[in-house]
Amino acid sequence: MIKSHVQWLVAIPFLSMSFLLGGCRAKPVVTRVPAVNPREILAQGDSVFVKSHLYGWRQAETFYRRAYDLQPSAEIKDKLLLTRFLILTREVDEDILDPDMERALGDICSGSLNARQKTLCDMAALYKAGTGMQPVQKKEPPDPALFDLETSPLDAYLYSLCVQTYGLKETNEAAAARAEKFKDSPLFVYLYLGKKTAQKAEQLEKAFPDFAELFDFMGGEQFQRTRYTAARAYFKKAVDLIPDYTRSWNGLGNICLFALEDNDKALEYYQTSLKWNPGNTAALFGMGVIFHNLGRYADSNDQLDKLLHGDLARGGRTSEEAVRYYQGEANYYKAYNYHLLGNPEGARKFVEIAREFVPRSDNVNYLSGLLYYRSRQLRSAKDDFMRVLQSGSTNCDAQYYLGRIYRESKEELDEKPPEQTSGVKIPERLAEYLKQVPLPKEPKEKRSLDYLLAACSCMDANVRNMEGKIKSVPSMDLDETEKTLLQVRLKNHLQDYRRSSGSLIDGMLELASGTEMETRDTYLSLMKEIRERMLQAVEPPALPSPGRR
Repeated sequence: MIKSHVQWLVAIPFLSMSFLLGGCRAKPVVTRVPAVNPREILAQGDSVFVKSHLYGWRQAETFYRRAYDLQPSAEIKDKLLLTRFLILTREVDEDILDPDMERALGDICSGSLNARQKTLCDMAALYKAGTGMQPVQKKEPPDPALFDLETSPLDAYLYSLCVQTYGLKETNEAAAARAEKFKDSPLFVYLYLGKKTAQKAEQLEKAFPDFAELFDFMGGEQFQRTRYTAARAYFKKAVDLIPDYTRSWNGLGNICLFALEDNDKALEYYQTSLKWNPGNTAALFGMGVIFHNLGRYADSNDQLDKLLHGDLARGGRTSEEAVRYYQGEANYYKAYNYHLLGNPEGARKFVEIAREFVPRSDNVNYLSGLLYYRSRQLRSAKDDFMRVLQSGSTNCDAQYYLGRIYRESKEELDEKPPEQTSGVKIPERLAEYLKQVPLPKEPKEKRSLDYLLAACSCMDANVRNMEGKIKSVPSMDLDETEKTLLQVRLKNHLQDYRRSSGSLIDGMLELASGTEMETRDTYLSLMKEIRERMLQAVEPPALPSPGRR
């Protein structure tokens, strides 16, 4: 007992010391974070603003916004407003949908403004609205004295936008002199993107390695020249810098759809484009075409309806010709979809709408003729098929149906072709003369055989063209895997075409056999010879592919 007390007493000093040491433990050291200097952030923004293109401006806007949040000042506000104006107008030009930037510029424009700032805010609103604005919305053009046109490429660029926005009158000499003076600035490189740009593309890339707008332009140029690898590289550089650059996503989709015939990959690119801008015209059209190719006709119509109900004119920035093209082609595909869905009334409705926009389209006239033929309106069908051939088109099916029409019609058909629609204007005096001169009449049976044989020859020529395309694949600007896949797809298309054409020729041989013309056997012999060539190389397809329409 005494021992335990002693032990307890002896332990007291140690407990007390431990307690005291615990109470005197060193306090944690507080690391002082150096204060953020708004001037340094501002300087970072200035260093990227001078790149004078969208990627640089977007970076600059981030720095200016941070600096303004830390220390609001008139100087930073001015930089922020200018940068947001430049971003918004460039995004409008490049079809980039950015509601956040529109709101951000609207917020800063809602405060008190000096004359130059008010000019930019007014111009931004008008630029966004486009030329379709109501006259009451228009504002007085700004005073040119607000811009330093002699020494500042930025002010010269702003004034060029001002001329465009307000429709100001300016001599070509004045605009050319301004462009020449500041030709080395990315601002004026952008304003005058064209053939000369492509010629010095390598030099410009080295000078401006972050110039996404240049890369998108060059992607389109290379695509038109069938330089697909280069085009794809440019488009990818553009979207790496500007992820919401829908034009470049569409460019990648177009390479897959029209060059590689890869519907699945094209679909991915168009869907990415629509993720950024659900109303993007080119992507919706691409989706409509792909779904049509895949036999998803209702889905195709859904995409095409979205396109037709959208702003095809982009506030007046799209040419009237381009708008009519999309209206015509979208309605054509809708008509074809309805035809393949077994809805002739819907097909007729939309093919007539399509014809209003693209009256010389071979596809539209052919489909219209096909619909008339199916409804046994043979005279109207004949006129539409004649329009197709009159344009210079080598449409084998149009010739096939003309052969059937002359065989099946119970009435005497006009020998003269319908009104010219190929774009070649016939002189008025010659047109009047042709109306009075009767064309030599031939028996309907002979005209039927002529068209049927012409259809066979046309199919034979198509096969040779398809074979030539397959042989040309190794020389195409694609990687080896893509070349192999493309050749497989093209070979499958060729095999499908051989089979369907062979079947069609069988039907034509049966029609021709029923005639009583003395020269019938000559026609039959030639058609059989073509059929034999058509089917001699038919093999089982390597991969499944859509049937011939």
